[in-house]
Amino acid sequence: MTESTVRIGMHQAKTTLSELIKKLNEEDGLDVVITKSGEPVARLIRYAELQVPRRPGRLAGKLVVSDDFDTTPEEIVADFYR
Repeated sequence: MTESTVRIGMHQAKTTLSELIKKLNEEDGLDVVITKSGEPVARLIRYAELQVPRRPGRLAGKLVVSDDFDTTPEEIVADFYR
């Protein structure tokens, strides 16, 4: 845990959720750990957008499609023309 860790019980977290979210947005590096019976069960973190934008073509050449992937069996084709 960081030096600015807040440990809070689940019941108190429910009743003070708005205040916890406000604190997260105001304090950089704040770590909120939600506990149940004194044991950590969840962590509340500030929402952040992805740091690395997705790039088209990133998986080019890494995926393999079998030669018969789009081949439709003749019996299925025949059923369309009945």
